[in-house]
Amino acid sequence: SLFSIGREPLSAYEVLRFFWLTIRRLCIKIIGSERLDRWLWRLGFFHAKSHLLRRIWTAPDGNRITFRPMEETIFKEIYEDKVYASCHIPEDGTIVDCGAHIGIFALYAARRCPRGRVLALEPSPLNRELLQHNVRFNRLANIEIFPWAVSDHRGSGEIHFGGEYANDYCLRPTFGDKSQISIPVELRSLEDIFEEGGILRCDLLKIDIEGSELVALRGGNRALARTRQVMLEIHKLAVDPREIVSIIEAQG
Repeated sequence: SLFSIGREPLSAYEVLRFFWLTIRRLCIKIIGSERLDRWLWRLGFFHAKSHLLRRIWTAPDGNRITFRPMEETIFKEIYEDKVYASCHIPEDGTIVDCGAHIGIFALYAARRCPRGRVLALEPSPLNRELLQHNVRFNRLANIEIFPWAVSDHRGSGEIHFGGEYANDYCLRPTFGDKSQISIPVELRSLEDIFEEGGILRCDLLKIDIEGSELVALRGGNRALARTRQVMLEIHKLAVDPREIVSIIEAQG
């Protein structure tokens, strides 16, 4: 078979992705990536793509999560690699999830703090729709969802994403990519989030915001001073890890 040479047969998703990327490359040669992605956005392609091939997975902690194929790596991070296992999440704790995506970590944390609360921030409408679905589906009343993008100030801004990776959003075009689509969003600093959420103590601040982590931390000195643990993903092409460490250590 063309799709199983030297390996196991490809899934339906992988076959469709192969054909889609082949067609995309041909279209880019003719009209360019920026024009192609803007046309696809206006036609509702990315919305349709977000709803196709969805699956449901039952996690070891009982969460039943609806996801898209590209989100499988997040399950592996949390449930196989156990990247959050070292974090202490008290039963009555307060967790702030910046970049909640479709809610895999938010649901994981909510199971561990049944008498606490999880604030899940996700500015992408496509991701947030699935986040809201997963929270309702699991009947977790201790998760609060907000549509904000985390920055160093309050205001209005834009998040950007590229056509091939329409589930990854950031506050600036990714590393010089000019084929980005922009969506208007509300911005909040960490201090705004803590103030509006009435957070006096944060037991765990999780940050995964695609290269904007340094900007977010710069707008949160008082919030960091009230935070016991920080777990974040660092994009080394966008920020200097030493600056991240310096800001966090300065707040104890």
